Amino acid sequence: MKNKKILITGNKGFIGNSILEKFRKSNKIIGISKNKYLKLKKNTFFNISKSTLDKIPFIPDYIFHCAGTSSVYKSMKYKKKDYNDNFLSTKILLDYYKKQKKKLLNFFFLNAAVYGNNKVKLRPISNYGKHKLLAEKLSINYSIKFKMKIIILRIYSVYGEKNKKQLFWDVCNKIKRKKNIFFGTGEEVRSWLHIDDLISAILKIKKINYFPFIIDIGSFEKFKNKEIIKMFYKEFKSNLSPQFNGEQRIGDPIKQISNNNKIRKIGWHPKIKINQGIKKYVKWFKSN
Repeated sequence: MKNKKILITGNKGFIGNSILEKFRKSNKIIGISKNKYLKLKKNTFFNISKSTLDKIPFIPDYIFHCAGTSSVYKSMKYKKKDYNDNFLSTKILLDYYKKQKKKLLNFFFLNAAVYGNNKVKLRPISNYGKHKLLAEKLSINYSIKFKMKIIILRIYSVYGEKNKKQLFWDVCNKIKRKKNIFFGTGEEVRSWLHIDDLISAILKIKKINYFPFIIDIGSFEKFKNKEIIKMFYKEFKSNLSPQFNGEQRIGDPIKQISNNNKIRKIGWHPKIKINQGIKKYVKWFKSN
């Protein structure tokens, strides 16, 4: 991807920032972030709003819509805020896209939370998942009605260096502080996907030419949380064994396992095994 004009929403988040760093050297990029702004060539923009989008000095070739909240727990506590961040921001962006004569390619980053505990049917169990599903349905409707090029990515448990959230960050900090109690039972299952593999999937999927296109992106491996945590203990050379408090957070699915049938058919497969990814993450954590 070279010499393209790219708009990234949520550029200060882990996924948005990773995409920005991957493509910024050979493309012209504008980033929109909720709390901070990205400054490139004297262009500064804040929250996603009609007035903000109208100030963008070019019509992008690609939009990467990564903005929105990412906390299931906070979505249950602050329902209206989660609705605004995950659904209304998407509608504002869709309305901006609808006005453009140029048929740009739009990647909407949604989440496996739309499935809840189900692998096939869309049955979200959190406000976060419900609002993501509303955003997805609206995007599909706009794509069909207004002939928009929209690709919906349902992504699973993305991790990688520089991500200071989620299980990996929590485990490293607990090991560092010699804390040994973790939330849940340890039996929770996830399809952990390294950020580099997500970006390689995007580069493969961007060649699709029929829309709307909806696809799961997750690792072909699946692991219980207790297995992941034990790998971290081994990497830190710790003799301790993780303990679990047995509590289940409201809205957190027990299993999130990616359905990879569709992405296999387009010739993509992840390259970074979980043990390699954990080594890379621990090395980054220790150096920072």
